[in-house]
Amino acid sequence: MSVPPTGPTPSRHSPSPHSPSPLLRPFYPALNGLRGCAILMVFVAHYGNTTPGLHRISNWGSVGVDLFFVLSGFLITGILFDTLHDERYFRNFYIRRALRIFPLFYGVWMAMLLLTPVLHIAWNRYNAAEAAYIGNFFYSGAYLHLNPQPGYILFAGKAPGHEGILNVIQFWSLCIEEQFYLVWPALIWMVRSRRHLLRLSLAIVALLPLVRIAYAYAVPHDAALPALYYGTFFRMDSLFLGAAIALWLRGDAQPATSIRRAASIAATVAPALLVAGCVLCKTHPERLDVPTFVDTVGVSLFAIAGGAILLLAIDPASWVSHALQQKPLPFLGRISYGLYVFHLFPLALLGWATVRLRPYHLALFLPVLMFAATVCVAWLSFRFFESPFLQLKSVLAPQPPTHPGKAVDVLEPNGIPVGPIA
Repeated sequence: MSVPPTGPTPSRHSPSPHSPSPLLRPFYPALNGLRGCAILMVFVAHYGNTTPGLHRISNWGSVGVDLFFVLSGFLITGILFDTLHDERYFRNFYIRRALRIFPLFYGVWMAMLLLTPVLHIAWNRYNAAEAAYIGNFFYSGAYLHLNPQPGYILFAGKAPGHEGILNVIQFWSLCIEEQFYLVWPALIWMVRSRRHLLRLSLAIVALLPLVRIAYAYAVPHDAALPALYYGTFFRMDSLFLGAAIALWLRGDAQPATSIRRAASIAATVAPALLVAGCVLCKTHPERLDVPTFVDTVGVSLFAIAGGAILLLAIDPASWVSHALQQKPLPFLGRISYGLYVFHLFPLALLGWATVRLRPYHLALFLPVLMFAATVCVAWLSFRFFESPFLQLKSVLAPQPPTHPGKAVDVLEPNGIPVGPIA
């Protein structure tokens, strides 16, 4: 789909050539490290629950998903706004997104389909909804036992008692991102004004906690919490905060020291408020319980903290930026998509392996072994399966000449993107 290169004057839609933000660059080397941190947090969130005594701490690793959302909103909005006057605006964006996301995602679904006769997989229409990026709409019904869980694929062994579950529950966040990709490019193209888009993004970020609180009080607890956690509309804070940062940086230049100071304060205050809120909820549970607080106000605090860390990550003078460029974080960030897609699959073996290894005191090492195995699979997938599709970006959807405000893919000599891969 193409659009005519018409619209208001470019000065309202792109960074001023006389005063670009000091943080606008074509490539942010620390962002792959930030992805690496995010995927480590997600892995700890899921596998920490298998280690006795760690589940209370490990559950907070789910904040890694919010960090991914902030990154996605930031990079996608930057790319879209910077290519707003490209006549292939929609075509290029969706081709590049498809080449990045679809091969691995649908490759996994195809592999599971081919394994159906072997694993005796029991498919249902809710699994199909997950594959169509709308599975998160049915999670509330699953928690209320109104429909099966789209994130669980049931399979049976050859003998009774060998039944199992394949976990694809991690795909709920991919559903939200894909739905965001369907709507946000069109909104940017229709609105076009940077200021109006920035105000829209900030308005969404400001209003969503109030909407979540109202929903939590209006809907029964068991139905409200799954919707608040998995619902697309309720989880837009981080995406739109990332978008707001991208749009703000493309306006009048702000001193890097001022941005760094404000980001440092936000990165400290937001977690402090989260801890204080949880403490108050525990002392006054009759007014508000901790899960409801986290899924209403807490999500906004996650977004603010993630946005602050993002600003520190793209500031080359920040210690956060330097730390994120230390190995192995950039490597994990490069393969983070595969890590995210594959990381729950070993859970199907975890219970079986734990029972057999516990007498040898090896059960505590299982999460480490499974992480190492997932890293190997993700690297092989990235190197030999995903990369050939990624190289097609420059052929099927070449980007126009870049300027300092663009986030672009940077290639190694062999043509493999090294980041930031939005």
